Amino acid sequence: MSNLDYTKARKLGEREYQRDVAAGKWPYLPALDEMLRNRNELKEEPVGQLEIPLALVNGTLTKGRQQSFASNYMPLLSDNTEFAMKWLNVLAYQEREGISDPVKAYEFMGRFYIAEGNKRVSVLKFLGQPEILADVIRIMPPDIDTKDVRIYREFLKFFKCTNFYGLNFSEEGSYEKLAEIFGMSLAERWPEELILNLKSELYNFSRLLTEKYNTLYFADEFLLYAEVFKPESLIHDSDEKIKANISLLRKEFNIKTITFSENPEPEAKKSFLTGILTGIIGKKYSPEAPLKIAFIYDGDPEKSRWINGHEQGRLSLRENFSGTVETRAFKNCDTSEKFDEAVNSGLKDGAELFITTSPVQIEDALRAAVRNPSVKFLNCSVHMLYNSVRTYCGRMYEAKFLQGMLAGILTRNDKIAYVSNYPLCGTVASINAFAIGASMTNPNAEILLSWSSLKSGDWHEDIKINNPGIIAGPDLPLPKNDDGQFGLYNLSETGVNIFMKCVYKWGRYYSLIIDKFINDDWNENDNALNYWWGMSSGVVDVEFSDKVPANSLKLINAMKGAIISGAFNPFNGELISQDGSKKIVSSTEEIVQMDWLNENVRGKFPAYDDLTLNAQRAVKANGLMIKRN
Repeated sequence: MSNLDYTKARKLGEREYQRDVAAGKWPYLPALDEMLRNRNELKEEPVGQLEIPLALVNGTLTKGRQQSFASNYMPLLSDNTEFAMKWLNVLAYQEREGISDPVKAYEFMGRFYIAEGNKRVSVLKFLGQPEILADVIRIMPPDIDTKDVRIYREFLKFFKCTNFYGLNFSEEGSYEKLAEIFGMSLAERWPEELILNLKSELYNFSRLLTEKYNTLYFADEFLLYAEVFKPESLIHDSDEKIKANISLLRKEFNIKTITFSENPEPEAKKSFLTGILTGIIGKKYSPEAPLKIAFIYDGDPEKSRWINGHEQGRLSLRENFSGTVETRAFKNCDTSEKFDEAVNSGLKDGAELFITTSPVQIEDALRAAVRNPSVKFLNCSVHMLYNSVRTYCGRMYEAKFLQGMLAGILTRNDKIAYVSNYPLCGTVASINAFAIGASMTNPNAEILLSWSSLKSGDWHEDIKINNPGIIAGPDLPLPKNDDGQFGLYNLSETGVNIFMKCVYKWGRYYSLIIDKFINDDWNENDNALNYWWGMSSGVVDVEFSDKVPANSLKLINAMKGAIISGAFNPFNGELISQDGSKKIVSSTEEIVQMDWLNENVRGKFPAYDDLTLNAQRAVKANGLMIKRN
C-alpha cells in the first residue's frame, strides 16, 4: 500500500467526473435524502446483515460526503488531505486483515445508499471486490401502481425465497420466469445449494460478459442466457463455449423497442436495380427445388379453432406459389423436447423457414433460432422483445370495430355479449374497438364481457343468464362438433342466426411473408420486428351473411373503406375508460399494450389463478400482467 494507490483511485474518480460533466450528468454520488424528500413518511424494514453486491451500491444516504467521491465511488479529494490518509488506512487494513465490520446501508428499489462506511465501499470497489458485508434497512416505496414498483414487489417475493440481491430486472414477470427455469416458485424457500449455484452462475456470466464486451452485467441478459442455454451451462461449459453462446445472443441484448411493420411493402416500390440484384443473387425456387417451410403447432388442428385456421392457411401455400413452396406440419409439439425434435426433423428436410403459431412457443423458437442462425423463425404473437424471432399478428381490432357497429344496430335490448379468450397483448384492443363501434351506432349499448378460458364457469351459461340481444362469440367454428355459435349471432327459436364473422386470412398473410423471404426482402433489423398488418393488406377481414340488412351493410362497408384507406381509426380522439378516466391512444405501442376497458364494457379482467393451464401459459408468454388470487 502506498500513496500511489490513492493517486490511481483518484485518477479513476476524476476521469468519471469529467465524463459525467461532459454528458450533463450529476458528477458526484447520489444522496438518497435528496432523492426522497419524504423519506420519513415511508415505511422502513430491517433486512439484517448480509453480503450485498457492490455494483448495486448507488450512493450515500446524506449529502455530507457526497462530493468526496465521483459517481463511481472513486475519491476526488487531494492526496494531501486527511480524507486521503483515512482512505489509505482502510486500504491497508483490507490488505492486512480484511474488512469485516459491516457498513450500514439503506436499500431503496433494489439499490443501496451508504449511511456509514463510504470509504470501505470505495476501497473495495477500487480493489474489484464483488460484495461487501452490510447491515441493511429497506425503505419501502410508496403504494403506487407503476411498472417499477410492480417489478420491485415481485423482487420482494424473490428475496423472501432467496435472501439474494443482485438481480434487478427491467421487465415484469422476470423473477417468476427465473424461478421456473430453476424449477422453483416464488412461494417457497429455495434450497441453499440452489441459491449458491445461482450466485456462482451469475458471477461467471457477469465475468465473461464483461470480459467479452467490456460492458456492465445486467440481469436481463443473464435471464436470457439461462432461458436459451440453461443455467447449468455456466457451470459445466468452458469459458470459450460460454463466450461463444454469448456471441450468439449478442443481437438480443439491450433490445428495448419493437419496430411495427404495419403494412407489407408493395413490390412496386422496389427499385429497378433492386429487382435486377434480386434476380442475380436472390434464391431461385422451383417445383424441383422448392422453398421448404416447417409449421410447428402446439396442438392439433382437428381440435383447436386457432390452429385449424393456420393449417388452412398452410395448405393454401402450395397452390399460391405454383408448387415452388413445400410445407410440412408438425402437430402436438407441446413440450420443449417435441419442439426440438420437430426443428431437427425440419432441418434435415432442408427447411429454411420455421413458423410457430402460438405465443407459448416463443421461448422454444428463440432457443432454436439462436442455435440455428442460418434459418429464419416466426412466431404468431404481438409484443415480444426478440430479434432472432420475428413475430406477426393481425390488427383484428379493425374488424372488431365493424362487428361492434353491426351489433349496436341489431341488438333489441341494448345488451351485447362479447366472448374473449385470453387477456393477451392486442386482445384488449379488440374488446374496446368492438365496444366503441357498438356505442357509435347505439349510445345505450352495453358490452357484457365473458372469458372462455376460465377454469370454472361457461360463457354459454353467462349468455343464458344475461339474455343479451346479440352475441359476439369466438371468431372461428370448432373444427369438429361445431354448434354454430361463433361470429356475431343471436339465438332464436329456429336456432343460431349468424350475421358476421371476423376472420384472419392466414393464406394471404403467409403468402405476403413468404414473398418477402423469396424476394430477399428480409432485411436485418436492430430491434425486435413485428408484422402488425390489418385490413388494408387483406390479412384481416369481415364476412357477412344474407341476414344483415342492406342499409346496415352499406354503412359497415363505408367504414371498412375508411379504415382501409387510413382515413379512420377506431381509437381516434378522446376515449373514456371504465373508471371514468380519459384516454388518448396515440401510438401502435399503446394499442398493443392496452390494459383498460372502455366505459360501456361490463366485466373485468380475470385473475391469473382463475385461468386454465393453457391460458396461464399464454398469459405468461404474451399477456397482460393480471393479478393472482
